[in-house]
Amino acid sequence: MKSKAAIQTGYNERLIVDELEIPDPQPHQVIVKLYSSGICHSQLHNIFDAGFGRPTTLGHEGTGVIAAAGRDVTHVKEGDHVIVTWVPRTPVNGSPPRIPAGVTFREQLMPTNIYTWGEHTLANSQYVVPISKDEPTDTSCIVGCAVLTGAGAVMNTAKVRPGDSV
Repeated sequence: MKSKAAIQTGYNERLIVDELEIPDPQPHQVIVKLYSSGICHSQLHNIFDAGFGRPTTLGHEGTGVIAAAGRDVTHVKEGDHVIVTWVPRTPVNGSPPRIPAGVTFREQLMPTNIYTWGEHTLANSQYVVPISKDEPTDTSCIVGCAVLTGAGAVMNTAKVRPGDSV
């Protein structure tokens, strides 16, 4: 399927909105029709990183609905509302591997495994978490990064504990 997304085609180039080619999901993947995406400062690091693969898509926090699911996906199904996040559901030691999702732009494989600055995203099902259909689709997207990063900074970096004053 074709779907529009914000794409950076080269280092130090402006983002463009153009069509990506999204293949059918592999057994462990889902296609999410995105309602909203957060905009994280981390994306600036990607935009201005000369070593970051291009062309590329951006964004790693979003909210949407499952449009299609691979045969091995069991925790969500078509029609479920989800958060797309950069944190896998199954804990891993260190950074999760960046395995390209399989999306192409002008027949070039996009290097990203997660992107949310588009109409649809193809992702490993490890990066989607179901939410209630009652959750607001315009603000729940920030849970995928901002809340996780904030909570991580408070609990792990600052080591704030119950009863502490900060």
